[in-house]
Amino acid sequence: MGYSSGEISKCYATGSAIGTQRYKTYVGGLLGHCDTGIISNSYATGSVTGNQNVGGLVGHGDDAKAANSYATGFLTGIGDSYVDGIWGRITGCYTIDCYYDSETTGRPYELVAIGKKTKEMMMESTYKGWDFKETWEINEGLSYPNLR
Repeated sequence: MGYSSGEISKCYATGSAIGTQRYKTYVGGLLGHCDTGIISNSYATGSVTGNQNVGGLVGHGDDAKAANSYATGFLTGIGDSYVDGIWGRITGCYTIDCYYDSETTGRPYELVAIGKKTKEMMMESTYKGWDFKETWEINEGLSYPNLR
């Protein structure tokens, strides 16, 4: 997906996202740009490549929110030009209970999301506030969470 200002819920992407020659900014594993939107109960697992504003879930966000979501794909950008586990670059955005794999993304630290090691990402107890009865399922110790 490229751009959204609405609600994205219970979505996922597993393929790689690569910014083309003309569009090498605002590259995300699930969404390139989110403007005042809400992303919830979603995830992205593919690698993400661009010049700047590269995020495991969203490349760039303006006054947007992400909740109960995660990302695991390796992130590549030029230097550290807004390249992070969940949001590449944010303006007035926030996250609630969002996680990224600090080992597989290559990003040990992010300001607005929680980085966890791969082993922790495969444990239900990591995901505080997530609904594992209706929305998510996990094969403990063997896989990341999946939507039911």
